[in-house]
Amino acid sequence: MFFSLARTVAAILILLTPITAQCYTNGRVRENSGCQYKCHCEGDEACDSDTGVCQGKCDPQWFGPACQYASLNFAPSEQLAWLTDSDDGTCNDGSQPVQSITVTLDTPQRLSWVRVVVNERDHLRQFQLTYRTESSRGFSSCPRNQSAKVNNLTLDISCPTVEVVSELNLSGSGVMTLCSLYISGGRNVALGQETLQSHTFNKWYSQNAVDGDPGVPDSGDPQLEKTCTHTPSKEPDGWWRVTLSNTAAVFRIVIYNRRNPSRSVRHTAFGGRNNGDDDGDDDDDDDDDDDDDDDDDDDYDDDRHGRGMR
Repeated sequence: MFFSLARTVAAILILLTPITAQCYTNGRVRENSGCQYKCHCEGDEACDSDTGVCQGKCDPQWFGPACQYASLNFAPSEQLAWLTDSDDGTCNDGSQPVQSITVTLDTPQRLSWVRVVVNERDHLRQFQLTYRTESSRGFSSCPRNQSAKVNNLTLDISCPTVEVVSELNLSGSGVMTLCSLYISGGRNVALGQETLQSHTFNKWYSQNAVDGDPGVPDSGDPQLEKTCTHTPSKEPDGWWRVTLSNTAAVFRIVIYNRRNPSRSVRHTAFGGRNNGDDDGDDDDDDDDDDDDDDDDDDDYDDDRHGRGMR
């Protein structure tokens, strides 16, 4: 995976679709040498080093096995606080005759699977899931009518789409006992993978973008330098690359900007391509707000010969 960019990258998440977890980590630290994915417990608490399970809840932006799956943001067509509070203990109490729920994704994208949590086991499989694209007039059934029971109150529903989806609809008697809906944004397969970039400004090495840490908002350069990558402004055609250890069906890429206010205008335009793509013109980051980077050539390392490789 190749990205053409000329400024700072805080973190890159490349997400894919499989449901099963393969390994676990302990909080922010990837302790197991063979571990590929990372748990995300609420409050950055450590997950169990043997099972990978969080002792409490998942971080609100994550869910699923070992809290490894990104939870896509959505808005329901009605004010349903119990559906959007990331709390499986608050549910549809029947005070509103809600038998069908339509939600709109904040960012339209392809689907892979969703998770529903109910408070009555008899209604666990009483759901029909449909979706609508931005160009379609009506809702379509999922390509595969498959589901997997996680426990007596939790069901995963497969819905892998080719089209970009903007809305989902849940109907059926299960809605009357629904507590939570999670829409999978995949797991981060870029974590700890081999990286390379054209040049390196100071010590902002290429592997910092795949450490799973986007940095603390509004923190200064000394702190961000440990978790962000940076190419120098004197190299306007800078690039950054990640090589995945295994073939993956990538359907979403998330790139975090350097999280200090003076760099908030970055990442307005840049290009990326897969390994098999033809070499075409890529958009570069043309931000010129980078006075502190116009230093001597000695201030950056050439990263093309293996520095930052992991």
